[in-house]
Amino acid sequence: MLRGTMEVLTDAESKEMIWRDGDTEYYPEGVTDPDYCVLKFTAISGCFYSNYRSEEFPLIEVLIQHVGSLLICVTFML
Repeated sequence: MLRGTMEVLTDAESKEMIWRDGDTEYYPEGVTDPDYCVLKFTAISGCFYSNYRSEEFPLIEVLIQHVGSLLICVTFML
């Protein structure tokens, strides 16, 4: 599980950054469709369960990659 914050971005730059041609199937008005926005999740920490207990770990951002309409942030444990 990851913990962090979520932001709703509606500025043109963010929307154009991840827009792909096929997205008009879901947003017919294109990148300016009022129903289209970008959700930005910023991970701060995470936890997993092992040996019947919860283990927590901090995160650092190392790579941001575009995959289709998703903005993926790959993180590694410190």
